[in-house]
Amino acid sequence: MFQLSDETLIDTVNELNKALMHLEDCYEFMGTFEHEHLGRTKQFMIDKENSIKNAREVIEALESHLEEEGYQKTEDTGRYLQENEGVFHCEGDGTWYDNWLRLIIDCYKSGMTREEIEEGLDLEANGFIYYTEFYK
Repeated sequence: MFQLSDETLIDTVNELNKALMHLEDCYEFMGTFEHEHLGRTKQFMIDKENSIKNAREVIEALESHLEEEGYQKTEDTGRYLQENEGVFHCEGDGTWYDNWLRLIIDCYKSGMTREEIEEGLDLEANGFIYYTEFYK
């Protein structure tokens, strides 16, 4: 058996998630064709479901390992973070974001007022929304 570094595993899981998303999009596109030979056969649908199911199982097993090790996903992009990687953090609920604007939008959606968000951004007054490095 071989060992992968956590960094390599994180990169692999992030790329597999992207690939699975593209595979699902491809199957959806092929399913729109009217002719059977272009994606509407019963065998095609069975193969599609099996390949996506198997890919999800592998990715979920790898993600489970990463989560056991303390790695987390960003809320906005769903990718796993590398240690010491720069990222936006909301200490209030422990979430991580690649995009600052998405973080602020989610704060509004969760019911925070503008004043609460401004207080959270004020680091001199113990703010809880800031840019930092990810840590496990």
